[in-house]
Amino acid sequence: MGGLNTLYALGENPTKFFTALSLSPHWPFAGNGLVEATIRSLPDPGQHKIWMSHGTKGLDAAYAPFQMYADELLRARGYKNHDFISKVYNRSGHNERSWAKYLDQPMRFWLAS
Repeated sequence: MGGLNTLYALGENPTKFFTALSLSPHWPFAGNGLVEATIRSLPDPGQHKIWMSHGTKGLDAAYAPFQMYADELLRARGYKNHDFISKVYNRSGHNERSWAKYLDQPMRFWLAS
């Protein structure tokens, strides 16, 4: 649930947090309603950055349709490539070992000016 919590923190405290690195957000927990409410709660683009990613194995195998919907909603709100990235990692699962293999990418996104 950490992926969802980072998005929640950004939405609730946009003057304290400016980036959300949401690895494997567990959208199936409450489906499209959760996607809509979460995306609606996020600050307007421009001063905030959002990274989302998920794998294709285990729990993450069910995430694609929800993540595609979240991507669509974020782009409709005006989030673009410099402040929003969404990636799919083939053969990656919902676990620390999988996330560790690509953690450098969201970290670079976060730290890039």
